[in-house]
Formats: sequence, structure tokens, C-alpha cells
Amino acid sequence: GWASAEFLTRDGAPAPVTGTPGGAPGGAGTARVNTGTLNLRSGPATSFAVLKRMYQNETVRIVSGPSNGWYQITSGTTTGWASAMYLALGGGSGTPPPTSAPTTPPVSAPTTPPAGSGTATVDADTLNLRSTPSTSGAIIARMPMGETVRIISTGNGWYQVDFRGRIGWASGTYLKVGGGGTSAPSDSASFWVPVHQQLHPLSCEYASLQIATEALGRRVDEDRFIPVVGQNANPHYGFRGDIDATYVFGLTNYGVYPEALAKALPTFGFTGEVFYGGPERLKTYLRASVPVVVWLDFGYTTSIKMDINGESVTMAPRSHVVVAYGFDSQGVQISDPDSSNRKRLIPWSNFNAMWASMDQMALAVRG
Repeated sequence: GWASAEFLTRDGAPAPVTGTPGGAPGGAGTARVNTGTLNLRSGPATSFAVLKRMYQNETVRIVSGPSNGWYQITSGTTTGWASAMYLALGGGSGTPPPTSAPTTPPVSAPTTPPAGSGTATVDADTLNLRSTPSTSGAIIARMPMGETVRIISTGNGWYQVDFRGRIGWASGTYLKVGGGGTSAPSDSASFWVPVHQQLHPLSCEYASLQIATEALGRRVDEDRFIPVVGQNANPHYGFRGDIDATYVFGLTNYGVYPEALAKALPTFGFTGEVFYGGPERLKTYLRASVPVVVWLDFGYTTSIKMDINGESVTMAPRSHVVVAYGFDSQGVQISDPDSSNRKRLIPWSNFNAMWASMDQMALAVRG
């Protein structure tokens, strides 16, 4: 991805000399996140989609840049862009020397596709879906001929598209916009998921994973996740507090967030896709019969920002986790592991308010 150069210094790079161009070549060195959370985006602007969130002190690899205050970096296995304002090159705090020219062509901000072009059809044997609008972007998926995808935005001959719940970029050369008469995505979807009562006062996250994995044909009992996920004061990294606490509306004994669950799923043969998205991305997963674990604030607006070991973390005393398995024009269908009315529809207005209070945290579970 890309990150702003303002607060980066390259590993092993000499101190910059005032007025002297040049410096370390694009792609050299590492950088460290120096804010609580930092978005990794699909392009070098805040208007591009968020691929993942990075957390304070995480070390990332610089791929190229700087370019207009952004660096292209790799976090884990994901390549995207991040603002240099919140990075320190090589763990330092100095300003990096400028490069004579960006190492990748400038990317214009995405534009809304024209009316009537909400979908496109793959017109090649196989078309790569990439993390960035460039052939140097990491391959997220390979789309088969005839596949219909939803267009999100366009720029420089590339289309940002939604392919079975995965957001990325594809070359417009190999897409037929409009899909040759293909229909628009359905305004409703639903598929089977089980009901399950959570076994512990604070195990709604693990119970939701049991619901999701059973819906995918291979149930993993909730207690099997406990030792794999582990404990951590920061719920992004592990379970916070006592899962058997009797008081369930506090912040001391709390729960766990999608990043930690996603890391545990491969142990059982599943994958998890963390996203902080909106209703359209949620709908895309549900249209593909992918169960989505969502974090909701049942107090609606009780969330706060809490500092945990130097990181700013969104938390809510009445946060709760459920599984979304369908939607229509009225609302979202959920399976709730801690309710006598376990399968029900939450109206869109209520769902969006509760979800937004938790930063629209979600985890799509695939078999």
C-alpha cells in the first residue's frame, strides 16, 4: 500500500541533506505505524476502499514511493496505500528525502460509474482481481470468464469491482460494462444458518463462529476457539477479560474483535475476511451465501475510544455479536446466540446505527 512520507525514515538511509534531491530508492526499507489505527487502502487517497486496519507499532514493508504524500506498503500479505502522516520509517521520526519521481504512475481518485453500468462481465479466460489499479498490485482472486461483478468506481482504465464479496481492481480491457444484459444484483438474499445458545455469559463471538461454521457444513464448537484465540487486553488481538464473568455490560470483561478470530479460523480449515464496511459490502457477501459475523452496539451510541497500550480502540459496554444470513428492503436477518428470539430481522435503520457505533466491524467466514 501507500503511506504518507511526512513521518517516515528509511531503514539504513542516511540523514537527508537539505536541498539535495534523491535518497533511498523506492521500495527500500520498512516503516512503523505510529498511531492507534491506520487504514491500508486500495489506492493513494482517502476515497479508496479500506483493505484492512493496521495497529500501532506494526512494522510494514515499503514497496514504493513516496508519491504525493503516500507510500505503497505491504502489511502481512496485503499490499495497498497508507498515509505517511502516521508512519515512521525504520521506526524513526525523521522526514525522508524526496524521490525524483514516483515509482508508479499517479492514480486519480475513483469516480462514480455512469448510470446503467453498475455491473460488468469478465471477457477473458481468467482475469486477475488486484489490490491496486496496476499490474504490480497483489492478486486477490482470479475471476473466470462470464463472471458478473459489481462496479464500485473507475480510474485510469481500471475498475474497482466487487467479486463475490472481495473488493479489488480489474483492467477495463477485459470487462464488458453492463454485462451484456445481465441483471442488477438482487435486493434480497437469505440462506440457512442454525440457531445456537452461547455457552458462556461473554462467548457470543465464539458462539457466532459455531453458527457460521455449521452453516458452511463443518461445525466447530465454540469452546474449541477459546485456547486458539487466547487472551489480550486489546480485543483486536485476543479475548479481553473473563468469558464467564457474571456482569456482562462492562469494559473490563468484554470480548474479542474480528482480527483475532480471523487468525484462529485457519486452524479449523476456514478463512475469515475482516472488513469495516457498509451495507453494500455486507449484501454482497450475503448474496453469495457467506455468513457474516457482525459487531453491534445494542446501546446504539454508547461506544467510546479507549486507550489500550497506546492504541485507540472502539469499545461499547453493550456490544454484542450476531451472525447475518440474509437481508431484504426492510432489514437484516440475524441469528443471535444470546436471545430467546434467536432468528429475527433487525430494521435497516436500527442495524446501521448499532453497526456504525462499532465502526462497522465484521468478519465474513468462508469454508
